[in-house]
Amino acid sequence: MPIIKRFKEYVKSKFNRLADWVTNHAPPVPKIVDDARNFVKNNVQRLRSKKSLEPEPEPEPNQEEPHNFEIHETEVALDGTARRYSIGGS
Repeated sequence: MPIIKRFKEYVKSKFNRLADWVTNHAPPVPKIVDDARNFVKNNVQRLRSKKSLEPEPEPEPNQEEPHNFEIHETEVALDGTARRYSIGGS
């Protein structure tokens, strides 16, 4: 058997033993973590479905916008990959 093939088998067996050891010694996930995850997941899904069922209120036709906001680019860094903006208005 060539030495490279034997080395590959050796490394593979050591890696598999380590993976088995970690699997056997890793603590189980606490039930409270699963319960909290499920609680958050269910509430988020409930809120999403509730929001999609509610119609959006239509704006009144003669009402003016109370605020006028303008967005200005204030800084550019890293050759344009990072930008800073400020919002001004009344």
